[in-house]
Amino acid sequence: MYHTIFLTIFLTIFFCFNSGIKKKRHCKENQILTMTFLVNHEKLPPFTLIMPESFLVDIEGELEDFNKLNMHFFSNYYVNENDEKTLYFITEFIEKFHSPPSVNRFSYQGYDITRYFITCLIHNFDTSKFSYQPTALDFEFETIGERDGFENRRLRLLQLQDFEIIEVK
Repeated sequence: MYHTIFLTIFLTIFFCFNSGIKKKRHCKENQILTMTFLVNHEKLPPFTLIMPESFLVDIEGELEDFNKLNMHFFSNYYVNENDEKTLYFITEFIEKFHSPPSVNRFSYQGYDITRYFITCLIHNFDTSKFSYQPTALDFEFETIGERDGFENRRLRLLQLQDFEIIEVK
């Protein structure tokens, strides 16, 4: 019985996120009904729900219900505002621009990308010669093809816990 419930839930959520109907009303209603069922069903065994990162945008404002679900997701972007290097970046950013870095990623991404590639350039692109601690983006490049360049394949597993997003180590 539980396998059928989980398969139904998975298919409902998966197809809504990966089809062209993500923003349509009935898809959103199905997601809310499915998640409400999960939150309120007391007889379900403990489980971990792994969702696409885009789901966080859709549930904004409804975190109270979703906080109960042991929700995890993968992302290449995560800002730990308690990290020493991140706090240094925020302080320096405010000092220079007289406002905090934007939450919508661009400030952190620009800083990480610039810092990473300048460090790579200094070390002749030999990543074994330096250690990199990101504020938001981490890098792990792999070749795509013989002449196709590189692609960043680094993902982090994140969890919604106590109304905060934390990195699962």
